[in-house]
Amino acid sequence: MNHSKISSRYAKALLLSAKEKNILDTVEKDFLFIEKLIQQVPDFHYLITDPFIKNKKKYDALFSIIGKKVTNLTLDFIKMIFENKRDEFFIDIVRVFLDKYRKEKGIKKVVLTLTREIGQESKDNIINAVKKAYNADVELTEKIKPELIGGFILRVEDLQLDSTVANKLKKLKKELTSTINNI
Repeated sequence: MNHSKISSRYAKALLLSAKEKNILDTVEKDFLFIEKLIQQVPDFHYLITDPFIKNKKKYDALFSIIGKKVTNLTLDFIKMIFENKRDEFFIDIVRVFLDKYRKEKGIKKVVLTLTREIGQESKDNIINAVKKAYNADVELTEKIKPELIGGFILRVEDLQLDSTVANKLKKLKKELTSTINNI
C-alpha cells in the first residue's frame, strides 16, 4: 500500500472518530499544535523521523511533550500509530488530517507571500475577496520573503497568482531572450 493511502486512511479514521464523539474542532486544535511543533522545533521533527529511535521511546517522548495538552482521543490515536509501526507516516497523517478537516468544514487554505508585513485591514480585504470568490471560510497564512523585491504571491490551495516584481522580471527576461534568439 502506498504512502498517501496509508496516511489518508488513518487521517480519515481519526476525522470520523472525532466527528462521532463531537470533538472534531478540539482534535483539529491538537493537530495544529502538533504541526506547529513539527515545523518549529527541529528536535521534535527529528524525534519523529529518526528510524533508529524505537517506537516505544518515540511515543513515550511524545507523550511527555504533548500528553497534558491534547485530548485522550488524540493520544490514543498517536499511540495506535506508533504501536502499529506507522510512525514513518505520522507527519503525513497530521498534514492529511488537517486537509480533510478543512475540506469537511469548507475552509480554504490561503498562503500570502509578501516582501514585508501588511496591515490587518489589507489582510481582511484579501480574506473577504477570497471568501466571496470561493464562498468559503478562509485560513490565511502570511509568509515574508524580501527576495521577491515587490508584489505578492497569493496561493489558494493549488491555485497560485504570482504578481511579484521578481516574476515579472523573469518573464521579461524570457521574452527578451526569445526575441533576441529569433532575430
